[in-house]
Amino acid sequence: MYSFGVLSLLSPLLPIGGFTYSQGIESAVENNLITDTNSLKLWIESMLYKGIKYLELPILIRLCNSAKENDWDAFLKWGEMIIASRGTMELKMEEMQKGRALVNILPSLNIAMDSIPPRILPNLSSSWLQALAYAAVRLDISVEELLHTFIFSFVESMVTVGAKIIPLGQSACWSVISEILTSSKISTMIAEAKLLADDEIGSGLCNMAIQSSLHEVMYSRIYRN
Repeated sequence: MYSFGVLSLLSPLLPIGGFTYSQGIESAVENNLITDTNSLKLWIESMLYKGIKYLELPILIRLCNSAKENDWDAFLKWGEMIIASRGTMELKMEEMQKGRALVNILPSLNIAMDSIPPRILPNLSSSWLQALAYAAVRLDISVEELLHTFIFSFVESMVTVGAKIIPLGQSACWSVISEILTSSKISTMIAEAKLLADDEIGSGLCNMAIQSSLHEVMYSRIYRN
């Protein structure tokens, strides 16, 4: 059973409000790139296997390892990498706003603010992945548990976006979630992400970045930009 700590850090609803962001899916629906359960599933799988596998997962691993070893130079380096890899202003602001929200609730998880090294505190407040990795280490959450919960939270959030925008019913949404998360590809993806070299890290989700840019200027939208 997953711990309260990891569920607190990665809940799509609270405390960071991850449910308020669509990562380009809202505009993808607007532009008829996503129209039903199948196209939503394919879109999310592309985000997982071509994006998260090569960016968020390996960087989370490195951030956790750096925090465990108190190697703050490496920790800050990988934090800069994640910010630089956010391809639109919308995605960059999401990373920063979720980081700030997570830092605000650290005391409620018994992580004292005065125990955080002063040199990294500003970065935790401007990068969700850095705040997430630091908190996970302080709460003794294993990397394996963190990565699996991260993927579950991401898939649930993105399917929820599709449910509201396409729209889809609850049964259809659960079908998409279960098909993605019960696939053996998830375990394979995590195993392969652990083996990536530093120079293999990066995201190639060009279409997602385009849709995120289009979302920034949509006339009417539900999700934050």
